[in-house]
Amino acid sequence: MASVHGGISGSAAAINEAVEDCAKKKVEKLRAAQGIEKHLFIWIPQAAAGIELAMATLGTPASTPTLPEGIDVVWMAYGVGEMPRHLWRVRPPGGWEQLQP
Repeated sequence: MASVHGGISGSAAAINEAVEDCAKKKVEKLRAAQGIEKHLFIWIPQAAAGIELAMATLGTPASTPTLPEGIDVVWMAYGVGEMPRHLWRVRPPGGWEQLQP
């Protein structure tokens, strides 16, 4: 019987990079939306095991992502099914907050 697997690692930098990548993809849509504040919601898929691992074991990053103008708040969650296990929020220039889902 053979088994193929690889290591998974996570880091605070990877979390902020994932947020920045997602923000770049969604910023035009959020800029076009009505409202005083623009919130970006990110659900971490199971395929992003490194991000999930970092959220579960490292705690909130000391640094914050660089967000494009037009995004005020980021909510980030992962979990099983529709129920989040971890929920974080960042409202730059303030730091990340860990919230109770």
